[in-house]
Amino acid sequence: MTPDSEMRGGLARRARFGGLAIVAAAALAVGGAAPAWAGGAQTYTEHVRGSDQLDPDFGPNPCTGDALTGTQQENVVDHETVKDADIRGIFTEEAWVATTDTGTGVTYSGHFTVAGNYILNQPDQINTFTFSGNLTGSDGSVITGHEVTHFVLGADGRVRISFDKVRLSCEIAG
Repeated sequence: MTPDSEMRGGLARRARFGGLAIVAAAALAVGGAAPAWAGGAQTYTEHVRGSDQLDPDFGPNPCTGDALTGTQQENVVDHETVKDADIRGIFTEEAWVATTDTGTGVTYSGHFTVAGNYILNQPDQINTFTFSGNLTGSDGSVITGHEVTHFVLGADGRVRISFDKVRLSCEIAG
């Protein structure tokens, strides 16, 4: 397994609130981006907008444990600089979510933001991602989520440092 595929696989496993796996793929893909030259480095900036079904990893509603289904409107900006064997990038994703709790029928709408930066060079790969989101239910409940993920892969593909701090909460209107 290559370090890049390990990174994508790790991010897919960390996708709790949806969208992060899509962002990771966008952050690592520069195909079709127009290059610009500055100081011997090649830079790419890519804007992706779209609408799709919620990722199956979106997860259950923390208020009820029921599945959530719905759609999200996304806006992703990825910027990457490549110089020799060094690749550095940053990205942000904003998404507006409309979802329904399959058990209760409560509808939720809200917004989440994912941001990250990565350095892929020899000998290490350094990656940090953050997530923050809020969804408000038609019954007045509020789902809030925050996550910070950081990991460093050594040249041998082994994880040197890794942490994933997640806070997911539900406030039920009372």
